[in-house]
Amino acid sequence: MQLKTFASRECLIEALTDELERSFTRAAEADYAVILSGGNTPLPAYQRLAALSAPASPHLHLTLSDERMVPADDPRCNARYLKPVTAALQLPSNRFLPVNTAFPLEEAARAFDAGIRSWMQRSIVFELAVLGLGPDGHTASLFSADDVRRGTGACAISVRRPDPPDRVSLTPTVFSITRRILILAAGEEKAPMIQTLLHNPRSIPCGLAIQKAPSVELWTDQPVEKSF
Repeated sequence: MQLKTFASRECLIEALTDELERSFTRAAEADYAVILSGGNTPLPAYQRLAALSAPASPHLHLTLSDERMVPADDPRCNARYLKPVTAALQLPSNRFLPVNTAFPLEEAARAFDAGIRSWMQRSIVFELAVLGLGPDGHTASLFSADDVRRGTGACAISVRRPDPPDRVSLTPTVFSITRRILILAAGEEKAPMIQTLLHNPRSIPCGLAIQKAPSVELWTDQPVEKSF
């Protein structure tokens, strides 16, 4: 795991904005996919990207790491925050794969799984995933070691939560074939879990979920010891 620290959250957001702009518009000879997370940390980057006018690469495909099972116009819906981005990129609707939250939970998970598998069958390269790190150690909507294990052999799973809403999440199956993963961890509340991810990654869902990924970078605005 590569560690990259930034002087402030603003510096992290600027770097993420630049990274995603390059990923969305880069020259490519084959279809590729970028996975984006919800949550508060990347939201300012998405807002800045929505103000750009550069069209997307004709090979770009976008999807989400996870989604809350809420209506599409609900403020908690991750896809809602990406609509201005896909509009600015002039990305055709058939190259953005959301979770259909109008379906019942299990049906939504199966449909999302089928969509990801279709991309794999078409040899779409999973180029980049931007994931978060929760203060409880989760990533995407994989909140427990059991959630991670249930993802074995699946591309997407349903995740029932004690408090609504339930979720649909991508799995380690997808992360293991994604060429590059960025874990975003900003804010003092993330500092303890950053240390855990660096020193004892298999003790938390995030570390378990990404352990087979080819390349992982941890981006943070917190000072941490570079142990490896």
